[in-house]
Amino acid sequence: MIHELDGHTIDSETMGRYGERFPPQILLREGIEKIDYEIDLSCIRMLDS
Repeated sequence: MIHELDGHTIDSETMGRYGERFPPQILLREGIEKIDYEIDLSCIRMLDS
């Protein structure tokens, strides 16, 4: 999963034979949404659309 997120190819023999690609929804939910940037955004006011 890390290689797919960082854009590297999965070219090892093991991953090429037994591995599978993750759908974008899984990469988003299991990878990107779990990142904690430790940034306090509470001072930003949300504007109504």
